[in-house]
Amino acid sequence: MARKYIGANYESVMRRYEFQKAPHEGVKGYEFYTGITGYIEKQGADRAAQDFVDLMPWGTPDQVLEKFAHMNKMIGMNAIMPGFSYGGMPFDDAESSMRLFADRCLPELLSWECAPLQVPGAKPEYR
Repeated sequence: MARKYIGANYESVMRRYEFQKAPHEGVKGYEFYTGITGYIEKQGADRAAQDFVDLMPWGTPDQVLEKFAHMNKMIGMNAIMPGFSYGGMPFDDAESSMRLFADRCLPELLSWECAPLQVPGAKPEYR
């Protein structure tokens, strides 16, 4: 299911942002997008989509928590924004995934210590 639906989502992103046509090349501020185009050219669209799927937390609750733990170790995290409906996934599947995450993963994630989320450029709150 992950390859089918998360992969379909990434494939739609590749089409939407025309990564294979490189319209961002040379545009200041879009260097990251140009890098994605280079990656797709080197790896091919199917491999790039699979690599994206492999980055995402999916699988059993234990596998999802393991992926989040790895992400936390590698880059640190103090917030997550999970998505449950990708690339034409039937609503019932998305809802059951969301409920399983809420029941089995979220309590564990909420128990993890983390620094407060900092908003760049935000003014301190005065009381």
